[in-house]
Amino acid sequence: MPFSIAKYYNAHEHKMDPKCRVAIPVAWRPEEGEELVLMQLTKRGVPMIRVLNNKAVEDGIQSIHNSGCTAGEIREALEEFYMNIHIVKVSSQGKILIPKDWCIRANIAPESSVYLAGKGDYFEIYNDGMFTAMATEQTNRVSKNMAHTNFFSTWSFMQVQRFISWLESLHLRMGEWRTSYQFFMAGRREMQGTVSLPPIFSWMFPMQLESVAIPHLVAAYESSTTSANTTFMAGRDGEQGTASLPPYHLPVLPNEVCQWMDPSPNDIIIDGTLGGGGHTELFLRKGSTVLAIDRDPDAIHHTSKRFIDFQETFHPWQANYAEMPHHPLLSDGKKVDGILLDLGVSSHQLDSPERGFSFQKDGPLDMRMGPDAISSAADFVNQATEQELIDCFRSLGEEPQAQRIARAIIQERTSNPFTRTLELANSIEHLIGRHGKTHPATRCFQAIRMHINQEIPKLHQALRAALRCLKPGGKLLIITFHSLEDKAVKKFLHFHAQAEIDHPTWPAAKPNAEHYLTLPLRKSIAASRTEILSNPRSRSAKLRVAHRNHKPLLSIPWVHEAQPQALIAPLIS
Repeated sequence: MPFSIAKYYNAHEHKMDPKCRVAIPVAWRPEEGEELVLMQLTKRGVPMIRVLNNKAVEDGIQSIHNSGCTAGEIREALEEFYMNIHIVKVSSQGKILIPKDWCIRANIAPESSVYLAGKGDYFEIYNDGMFTAMATEQTNRVSKNMAHTNFFSTWSFMQVQRFISWLESLHLRMGEWRTSYQFFMAGRREMQGTVSLPPIFSWMFPMQLESVAIPHLVAAYESSTTSANTTFMAGRDGEQGTASLPPYHLPVLPNEVCQWMDPSPNDIIIDGTLGGGGHTELFLRKGSTVLAIDRDPDAIHHTSKRFIDFQETFHPWQANYAEMPHHPLLSDGKKVDGILLDLGVSSHQLDSPERGFSFQKDGPLDMRMGPDAISSAADFVNQATEQELIDCFRSLGEEPQAQRIARAIIQERTSNPFTRTLELANSIEHLIGRHGKTHPATRCFQAIRMHINQEIPKLHQALRAALRCLKPGGKLLIITFHSLEDKAVKKFLHFHAQAEIDHPTWPAAKPNAEHYLTLPLRKSIAASRTEILSNPRSRSAKLRVAHRNHKPLLSIPWVHEAQPQALIAPLIS
């Protein structure tokens, strides 16, 4: 490739090693162990791999939030982003490992020459031949457009070439290229319309040259670099659709879930907390069959439309995840290859005021996740005794002001029963005041929600049910969001992963009759800094992983005189 063109693009030629690793140029090289984000894009018809550091991702995410789009569009953009990235770490030699399937899609072969073009915050990896052809064609096209402007009539050829070099470097420094891509929105495959995609991903590709001080040059350059951005929207041919399905829930830890579940064709996986189907989609796209469970009718309705193209492998069922052994497709005692439980409340439920989960938006004081809830939040708040409220706030919300709040609720509801979320939230805030960023009603709302939906008892039942459903070698993945859930999950997994158990009153340790699990990881997995920046609700998420061993289940589980009650009591309470 001519040196002058490589210089325009700030490009460096490197060679992939046999394991598809590439060394980062010293000028751009981050610290050892730093996380980088890989994205697959297409620029002017040329496939490539974009590598971004944390600063570039932060700037991009901030651009999305400042784009003027609705909250739903922003969440949808972020979900699409997380579905198409891969996180890598920089080795001690300054190399990053590119997944082999990504290399294949970018036409990059092991031990082949590649070009790294860009700057420190981000750079792009291209096939040698494709990059040379693209860069040459682009430079020629820009030169041709510039030749039509009067501005360059007095310039020499070398002056024009120097200006092109500066313009290209400016383009790269801004970190924003135009590209072609496809964005698939709601609608059956046979009812796809086509419209231009709004620039909600403006930080990834649209080029902006407002800072260039030559207005007429901007128009010429824009006309030379614009390429079509195509999206397929809902609507019959000839009847352009404009609306996608509303965003539902942004899945947490998607990369980590994929890594540890490792879904493959012919696998059968239970997603016990379907929600918006973010994790389910990851499994379906890998060819797995998903038995999806959710107690919320809205989730079943939403995902049934979302996964219309996966009718043979997507099987939704409205129920509580504790009932997973009774799924219609498991009635004959069939076992599954994996189970995922993503505990807590979904973003859709929190963001829908009519569901009554949020203390920041006014709505009916409801909080029921499904029709199987024991009562509404209003019924519990207005009918529970003072001691029941205190116990609820202390045990499920860990609220230090539980007694004061309970007394205030009892006193206020005698004249004005609570029916709206903001009525209860404002009452608690007025009583104890606001200290720091956390809303003073946070713990109480959590406690009420967990009580009326019986979240902890149902979690214990679901953990025991998971043992019955997993085949030997099956994987159990559980995502928790607060200490009560995580403590229960941790105790359950660690107890069933012990080969022997002991008790102070015993002369020696005894074999654990319920040693059903092995733990590939003793600790939990937290969300990466990059994910937390784009999805703040992931900051408290913890993923725990266990594998089912080959030991058969006891015929009457949980009833053994030899079991140390101190160990199993927290699991069956």
